[in-house]
Amino acid sequence: MLSLFFPIGKDDNFRMLQRKKVIIVGAGVSGLTAGIYCLDNGFDVAIYEKHAIPGGECTGWYRKGSYIEGCAHWVIGTNPKGDLYPLWEHIGAFDEKTKIYPTESLSDFDVNGKTLSLWGDLSQLEKEFCESFPEDKRQIRRFIKSIKAYSHVKIPTRGPLSQMNPFYLMNFSLKMAPMVPSFLKYKKMSMGEYVQKFKNEDLRNLLLRAMKASYNAHSFLYVMQSLYRKDAGVIEGGSIRMVSNIRDRFLSLGGSLYCNRPVQKVIFDGDKATGILLENGDRIDGDYVIVATDAHHACFDLLADAPGLDHFRKKYEKPIEYPLNIGFTVAFRTSHNVTDFSKMDDFRVEETVIHGVKINHIPVRNYAFDSTYIHDGKTLLTILLDATEESYQEWKKMSKEEYAAAKEDLAEFIKGKIAGYWKIGPEEIETLDVATPLTYERYCNAYHGSYMSFIATKHNKTLMESGKIKGIKNVILSGQWLMFPGGLPIALFTGKHAAYRVCKLERKRFIHNEKRAQKRN
Repeated sequence: MLSLFFPIGKDDNFRMLQRKKVIIVGAGVSGLTAGIYCLDNGFDVAIYEKHAIPGGECTGWYRKGSYIEGCAHWVIGTNPKGDLYPLWEHIGAFDEKTKIYPTESLSDFDVNGKTLSLWGDLSQLEKEFCESFPEDKRQIRRFIKSIKAYSHVKIPTRGPLSQMNPFYLMNFSLKMAPMVPSFLKYKKMSMGEYVQKFKNEDLRNLLLRAMKASYNAHSFLYVMQSLYRKDAGVIEGGSIRMVSNIRDRFLSLGGSLYCNRPVQKVIFDGDKATGILLENGDRIDGDYVIVATDAHHACFDLLADAPGLDHFRKKYEKPIEYPLNIGFTVAFRTSHNVTDFSKMDDFRVEETVIHGVKINHIPVRNYAFDSTYIHDGKTLLTILLDATEESYQEWKKMSKEEYAAAKEDLAEFIKGKIAGYWKIGPEEIETLDVATPLTYERYCNAYHGSYMSFIATKHNKTLMESGKIKGIKNVILSGQWLMFPGGLPIALFTGKHAAYRVCKLERKRFIHNEKRAQKRN
C-alpha cells in the first residue's frame, strides 16, 4: 500500500523483487536485450541457446580466414536522434565511439548502362529520377512526399503500447499523425501494384529489384525513410562485433549464458510455467520464461500444448497471406581493387533458374569500406538471392553430394556474371561459401530457412503480436516474428517489451536505464 503514496526507488524495487528468476530461450538480439533489461530491473537471468555462439540470425562466420557478414548489412537505429539509438546504446551494441558508415543509398542500379540510385538525399533522388524518367515526374514527386510523410513514424520503445498511459498514447499518436494517411493507403497495397503507378517500365523494374512484388509498399517506404533520416548505418565489424558487445554487456550485469544447450520444451503446471526441459534431459526451474526463438519452433515445439498460440500456428497454413522470407547468401572475396566500386551494386541478367532459384538480377554488396572484411588484400562480396518455398523443398530433397554440387553451380553462375559486369577476370574472384535456407534452419532453428519474419504483404491482418499468450500467466514471446517483416529493430524493442511485461506481472515499476532516453523524457 505504501507504494500508492510514496514512489518506490530503484533500491526498493530491487529488494522487493527478491531476485525472481527469468529463463530466456534463445540468445539472439531479442533474447539478449530482454535479458539486459530484466537484469536492470533486479531479476536473475539465465539464457539457453542451441548454437555454440549467441546472436541467433544476427550472425557472421569465417571461411578461409575471411569474415562473411550474414545479417547486419546495415542497421536501422544508428542516428543518435532516433527512437532506437538509446536502446542499441544501452545494450552495448554500439555507441558514440563506434565507427558507423553511412548508407547513402539503398543501392546503385544499372538501368540500360546508366547507374541510378535510390538516394536517402531526397533532393538528389528527385532530380536524378525526374531527369531519367520525365514522363513520371508527377508520381516521382508523390513518391518523395510519401517518404517524407513516413519519416514521422514512431517506434514504441518506451514499452508495449497496451501498457502505456493515455497521455503517452495521445502524444505518440500526434507525432505519427502526418504518416497515418500514407500508412493506411500503402499497407494494403503490394509493391507489384504500387509500381504500376509509374509509366516507365525501367523505373518499375528498378523498384521491384529494390523490394520484391509480394511485399506491401509500406515496407518499402519505411526503409526509404530510414535512409532519408540518416538512421540506417553500417556498424564497423558487423554482426559478430555487435553481438559480442551485447553479450559482454549482458554478462557484465551478472547474467548467465549457456550455449550448446538446446531446449526441448517449456514445462507447465496448469496455466503456469515452472521452467524448461533441455534436450539433454536437464530441468531448469524459473519464475518466468521468455521465448525469443523462431516462431515456428516456439509454437510447434517449445509451446506445442499452448492453445493461446493457435492463431499464430494458422499463419503457417496460409502461405499466400503469410509467405516466408527465404534466401541464399553467396559469398566471394576478390583480389581486384574495388575500393571505388559501389557499396551495393545491382545489375540485371537474363532470367535463369538454377536448382529452383530464379535469378533475374544480382545485388552485390561490396565491403571494401570496412577493413574487417578484407583478408590478405581480398575484399568480401556477398549476394542475397530471393528463394521460395518450392526452392527450399527442392534443396531439402538433395543428397549430400547433390547439395554440394548445387551450391557450386550457383556460385559459379554468380561469379561469372559479376566478372562480366565489372569487367574483371574470373580468377580475381574466389568463392567462399553458399549459405542456403537449410543452413539457417540447421543453425538457427529458422523455419524453412526464413531469415526474417513473414513477408509483410497487403493480406496481413495484424500489424503486431503482443507477445502475451492467452491462458498462460508467466510466459512471454519476444523477437522479430512479433511484427512483420521482422529484422533487428523489431528484435530489439520486443526484447525490451518482454522485460517490461515481466515487471508488470510482478507489479513492479519498470526501470528505464537508457541515458539518452532519460535526457529526452
